[in-house]
Amino acid sequence: MSAPSGPKPPSPWKMLYAMIWLAFVQILLVVPPLAGVTGFVFLHVVLGIAILALAHMDAARLKRMAIPDRIRRIARSTAQLASAQVVLGIYLFLALDLEPGWGLPGASVVLFLHLVVALAIFSQASSTATAYDMWEEREFEHADAAGGAPKA
Repeated sequence: MSAPSGPKPPSPWKMLYAMIWLAFVQILLVVPPLAGVTGFVFLHVVLGIAILALAHMDAARLKRMAIPDRIRRIARSTAQLASAQVVLGIYLFLALDLEPGWGLPGASVVLFLHLVVALAIFSQASSTATAYDMWEEREFEHADAAGGAPKA
């Protein structure tokens, strides 16, 4: 009789694609006209924390797998960007929500950097998910000799 095992973790590709959609929704929450809706900033923060956790979990999980190094590097850089994003977000929260005259300098520059890093996370997550998915499906092993699309 075998020992009962715990719940099976989700497939790596599902977690990688979930990261893309979390990043997409998080970006949408702060663009007009949604930016001023009460509660969306809180939801933006919650999604940011989820993205941070998922990015680091993905990077750690992929690090242990026998996959191409490029996929691991992209996942690791996504986790690093997510960590930097938290620092930028905390700065923005403090700079934009303090009493007038107490605000921290450079909030507009940090806001721009926060957007750039968010778009980079979205791009990196997309790249990681697609690369992993293609590797897992062995798509390149089935390509024809002329370099065409894989045969179904």
